[in-house]
Formats: sequence, C-alpha cells, structure tokens
Amino acid sequence: MLLGLPTNSARRALAAVWSAILGFLVTTLLFLHQPMVFHGRFLFIMLPAMSSGLAGYIWGGTILDFKKTTGYHESLLRGVGVAGGAFAIFAVLFALALWQTEPGWVMNQVGGLFLATLTFGLLMAGPLVMITGLAGGGILYLLGLHAFAGR
Repeated sequence: MLLGLPTNSARRALAAVWSAILGFLVTTLLFLHQPMVFHGRFLFIMLPAMSSGLAGYIWGGTILDFKKTTGYHESLLRGVGVAGGAFAIFAVLFALALWQTEPGWVMNQVGGLFLATLTFGLLMAGPLVMITGLAGGGILYLLGLHAFAGR
C-alpha cells in the first residue's frame, strides 16, 4: 500500500474475492438442492462463482479506486457492469464445460450452446444478475470506503 491506499493488485484481489463470494452465495441459494450430481454443482454453482471472481478481478477493482469512482451511484453501475461481464464469462465457460461433463454433447455444438446460454440465460437470470451487480458494487464500495477511510 502506498500512503495507506490499497494498490491496484490489492483492489483487484479484494474485488475478486467479494465477487466470487457473492456469485457463490446467489447460485447456491438458487441451485443447491438434493439430489444433485457433482458435475451439476460444478456447472451451476462453481462456474458462476469462478466467473464472478474473474470478472471482479478484471473490472471490479475500479470500484475501490476512489480517484476514478465518483461516488456511490457510479459504484452501482460499475457493479452491474461487473455482473454482466461475469455472465458473459460464465456463458463461455458453460459452453466449453458442458460438452466435457455431460454425455451427448459434442464440440461442434459449443458455439450454439454459447448463444443459447446468452439468450435464454439473460431472459431467465438477467434481472437477478443486475440486482446482484447493484448490491455487490454498492456493498464493495461501502466496504472499501470504511476500510480505507482516513488513509
């Protein structure tokens, strides 16, 4: 940390951890039920958490950069952007992982599966992705504001 402010890598790491935790919690609440096979848990719980963490690392660090983020309202919009990016990363990972984990899928279907995941996924989970992004961006901003206040 330079002059008590978090470095770029520390901001990115904190945003990645927060995004991964939030992605894990939301998908666990939606999809974890009994009985569920392991690869189903991987596809519908772990992949969203990993993609959320990756998106948080790539784009979420700017929420904690108080020189670039002008306020709470901008952190909310940035949170929605991070959540949208996480959904796009999830669509790619899901299309690539499904043909490896489920019988009957072949590599030739990955492109169509990616487009279907984007289309139907946005219709079904789009509002939840936006609400999660709003909450995640706002809470991350407030946590960072209180954690780094006076430094």
